[in-house]
Amino acid sequence: MIARRLLTPLALLLPVAAAAARDDDPPAWTWFPGGQLSVNGIAYDSRNAKHSGLETELAVPILDGLHRSGARVHVAADLDGEDTRSNLWEAWGEWPVASRSWLRAGLLRVPLGSEFATRDEDHALVGYGFPAHLAGRWDTGVRLDGYLTDDTWYGVTVTAGHGFDHKGRSRKSDQVAARLLTTSASDGSGAFEGPFAGVTVAWSPDYDDPIQIASPLEQQVFTTPDLDGGSAMWQHVEFGWRSRAFRGGVEVTNGSVSDVPVGGGREEDVDQLTSWAAYVVWSLRGEAARWSRGGWVPARGPLGSRPGAARSAAGPAPPDEPALPIEFALRYSNADIDRVLFDEGITTYDPSTQEVRTFSAILGGLVDPDTRLALQWTKIIADHELTTLGGDNRDSSWVLRVDRRFGRPPPRR
Repeated sequence: MIARRLLTPLALLLPVAAAAARDDDPPAWTWFPGGQLSVNGIAYDSRNAKHSGLETELAVPILDGLHRSGARVHVAADLDGEDTRSNLWEAWGEWPVASRSWLRAGLLRVPLGSEFATRDEDHALVGYGFPAHLAGRWDTGVRLDGYLTDDTWYGVTVTAGHGFDHKGRSRKSDQVAARLLTTSASDGSGAFEGPFAGVTVAWSPDYDDPIQIASPLEQQVFTTPDLDGGSAMWQHVEFGWRSRAFRGGVEVTNGSVSDVPVGGGREEDVDQLTSWAAYVVWSLRGEAARWSRGGWVPARGPLGSRPGAARSAAGPAPPDEPALPIEFALRYSNADIDRVLFDEGITTYDPSTQEVRTFSAILGGLVDPDTRLALQWTKIIADHELTTLGGDNRDSSWVLRVDRRFGRPPPRR
C-alpha cells in the first residue's frame, strides 16, 4: 500500500533530521532511563471464566531521550510480550518542524479520542472504555501534530498496518486519521476552565481486521474473525468540561466497513459499529488533569517527574509543595454492534453480545511521588449470556491497582 512505501523512508530520515536540527554547538542529549510496573489484584465475580489473583498488567522498561533542539526519542518495551508484537509498546523519534508543531515516526499509539491517548499511568480509571477498544490501536506510522492557536490542537496520523490491539492481536489495515480539539482559554500549561470539544475522522482503504471489544478488565465481550471488507470509516466526537478540581466528558465512536463477504458470493455493509463512554473525575486533593497534545496528563506531571521525586535525598518537601493528588472517578460505557454480523453468521451470541454496558467507580491517588494506589469496581451488563462471564450476562469485579514508576521521565509538552 501507499502508506507502507512512504513510512519506511520517513522513519529512516528521522535521525538525519534530528541531527540537522541541532544548534551550532555539538548535539547534547539528556537520557531518562526508567520503567513502569503495574500490578492488578483482581477479585472477579464468582461466575467469571477468569480466576481471581494477581496479574502483572504492565512491566515496561522505558528509555527517553531529549535533545537540546527539541528532538526526542521514546522506547517502551514489553517484558512479558502478551499484549504486544515484537515486545514493544512504542518506539518512535520526534523532532520539531515549526513553531509548536512536531513530526513523529515509528511505532505509535493511535487514538481517536483523549481517553485512549492518555497513558495508562496517567489514566484516572483502570482500563479503557469501549470506544478505545473498538477503534484504538498501536501501529507503525507517522504523525504530524501541533497547535493552530494556544487552545486548538490538530493531529494527522498515517499508519502502515503493522500494528496490534489491546491484547496484542494483529492490525493489518492502513489508516489515515485526522483529529482536531479545542479547549477554553488555557493558561499555557494545558489547564483551563470551561468546555472542550473534539472530532476525529479515520479512513482505511482496505479493512482486513476483526472487530474486538473487551471490558476495562480485558474480559472479551465481542469478537469476529477478519472481516476482509472494503473501506472502513471511523468518526469520533468528544466534548466535556474541565475546572480546577473536576473534569468530565463524553466520547462517541461510530464505524462502518463496506463490502464484507458473508458467503454465497454476497457482500454486506456493516454500518453500526457504535460505542460511547461518559466519565467524571473529581480531584479530592490537587488539581484536575491538564490537556496536552492529544490526551490528559496529571496537573503535576507524570509519575516520577515532580520535584518531590528527589526529596529522599534532599529532605522533606518544602511546605509550599502541593499535596499528592487523590481522585474519585466514574465511567459508564456502552457498545452496540450491527446485527448483520450475527444474522450472517460472522459471529455468534456467545462469545459475542450485540449490546453491552459497563460501569466503573474508582478511588485512587499517589501515596508517594512515584507510586499510585487505586481501588476500582466494574459492573458488566450484556444483552446475551457469555462464557467469559460464566454463562451469565452480568459480572461484578473488583481490582486493586498499584502503579510504580521508576526513573524520571522528561518534561511533557
